[in-house]
Amino acid sequence: MEFHSLTKRELQSLCKMNKIPANMTNIAMADALKSLEFVEGIEEFLQPKESESAQSSMESPA
Repeated sequence: MEFHSLTKRELQSLCKMNKIPANMTNIAMADALKSLEFVEGIEEFLQPKESESAQSSMESPA
């Protein structure tokens, strides 16, 4: 996964789940997560968010 594209809050959340300090720069957190063999909680970020899928289903074709 490309961790560098995540927001600071998303990176902090993943870092906390994986016992990585979450008070680093975005780049440092992304690199720390990238170095892990298995990232706990990554499933949440791989699945489309409910708000995104609800929004796309509400949009009607023009």
